[in-house]
Amino acid sequence: WSAAPRRDDQGRVTGAVAVGRDITAQRRAEAERELLLARLQVEQGRLRAIIDNAPEAILVTDADGRIVLSNPVADKLYGRPVPYGLEFESQAQFTLCQVDGTPCPPDRAPLTRSALEGTTTNSAEMVISWPDGQWRDLLVSTAPIRDPEGAITGAVGVFQDITELEQAKRDLQRRTAQLETVRQVGLHLSAELELGALLRTIVVQAVALLHVDGCVLYLFRPEQDLLEAVVAIGDSSGPAGRLVHRGEGVPGVAWETGQPSRMTEGTDLPAGAAQLVGSSGAAAAAGPVRWGDEFLGVIAVSRKAAMPLAEADVEALELVAAQAAIAIRNARVVAQEAEQRRRAEALTQ
Repeated sequence: WSAAPRRDDQGRVTGAVAVGRDITAQRRAEAERELLLARLQVEQGRLRAIIDNAPEAILVTDADGRIVLSNPVADKLYGRPVPYGLEFESQAQFTLCQVDGTPCPPDRAPLTRSALEGTTTNSAEMVISWPDGQWRDLLVSTAPIRDPEGAITGAVGVFQDITELEQAKRDLQRRTAQLETVRQVGLHLSAELELGALLRTIVVQAVALLHVDGCVLYLFRPEQDLLEAVVAIGDSSGPAGRLVHRGEGVPGVAWETGQPSRMTEGTDLPAGAAQLVGSSGAAAAAGPVRWGDEFLGVIAVSRKAAMPLAEADVEALELVAAQAAIAIRNARVVAQEAEQRRRAEALTQ
């Protein structure tokens, strides 16, 4: 209500004027507005909780491609602070690339294109480089955000780290290739009986199988209690004919322990241990060659690249060692049979 006095010409109060307005609808509208705001805050809190606790990285941009929202997984996935509110060109620091390593410029990144062009990306495989040089495999999905009239107001992107899954796929492919190589070696074993040719085939296949730079096959010389390098392939031709003592370098450790041995940079092994396997590499491994309980020798490999030989590599090396044992055993049996035939023929003459 509003009220005011009425006065005559002399200023005396002669009455009053009162104006009343029904504000029931206004009060109702204000109450509804406050209720809607409260509901909006609840919904915003619920949405924020979902985004913050989502297992995938989530980024939201405005219509110009500037990042305005991210969750903790995104901060971790990018390996560096997210450039909030900066022009999309600042996102070049993320080093987003295609799976073949081709850099993806910020203006061609899926999230930027969704904001600027309205494009949608579904489960695109990409990679990102971390500041420490590590590469991570990503599955990227992005879409524009539109208002009720259809105008683009921003974009949202979901980034899933699939590095472990991709590594498992690569490991499976590599393992399959290794088993196929071992199968091929087995075919050579059945077609070739000359020991020298067999052992060289095995060494050549080991280099291809394990993607190494050097491989040496040692045979045990019981009369000298030494290992002798009989076949050597790699960037050094020196190891062929080399004699190795028990416990000396990677091959000697495999002989002494009866177990596969590995060497990487910083491993406490004697100086020159890598050279015993045919290369001055930073990574080396060796596995004993056995036929049952009989020790026959050692096969050793080395890799120059600064990439250690993994457990899967050692397992593959053991498969090669088993093939070498078969080759050595078969060749000796054939040689013994040939010697027996020679003696039998000599007796009949």
